Amino acid sequence: MNTSLVRGLIAVLALVALAGCGAMVDKQPVSPTATEAPASTPDASTTLSDTPTSASDAPRIAPRDVRKLIKDGEDVAIVDTRSLRSYEISHIEGAISLPLEEIGERHTELPDDHIIILYCT
Repeated sequence: MNTSLVRGLIAVLALVALAGCGAMVDKQPVSPTATEAPASTPDASTTLSDTPTSASDAPRIAPRDVRKLIKDGEDVAIVDTRSLRSYEISHIEGAISLPLEEIGERHTELPDDHIIILYCT
């Protein structure tokens, strides 16, 4: 899959998947051990035509699966899409701050060779 297609897919998925995310301020520590959700991840055959049209159709990954990817040595970039203020209060260790409203203009800052995982709460 070429880089521009991947970046476009990331941007569209981010906007669809996070459309319902508000700029939540959580004063509690954020941990990848949060409530586990059913996991489904996109495979290499995912294309822009496969892009979800609603947040409920967006691919999800459970925290346990993120931990497994990291444990297995996969290159993973965890991206916090909340406001910078929320990120500064607390965030997952090692997460990159990239507020939702900036994804369109800053998505090129994300590594091409990593699995990109977005979160908003």
